[in-house]
Amino acid sequence: MMIMLFFGKGNILSMFQVPKWSLTGGLLGSIYVVLSVISVPKLGVGTTIVTVIVGQIAMSMLLDHFGLFGNPRILLDGSRLLGLALLFIALYLIFKGGTKIG
Repeated sequence: MMIMLFFGKGNILSMFQVPKWSLTGGLLGSIYVVLSVISVPKLGVGTTIVTVIVGQIAMSMLLDHFGLFGNPRILLDGSRLLGLALLFIALYLIFKGGTKIG
């Protein structure tokens, strides 16, 4: 949107023709940036990044399980749940294993 305002290319009114859920990306992106800025000093960069990745994988498994957004359904089975549990265990170990110096 800012590029359209500065360079005059595109049609800003086309924003009202897209599905409303697709416009939430900007809002969710800004929330992600704010939460990352708050989390890094408290958790560390590594733990913050691993938390984001584990969250994205968990959410993608839910989206797959229910077949949302027109995707084919991929049901949660034992191996996928075990993998997710191991990811959360790894996240816990990374969080607890970190020692702050200074």
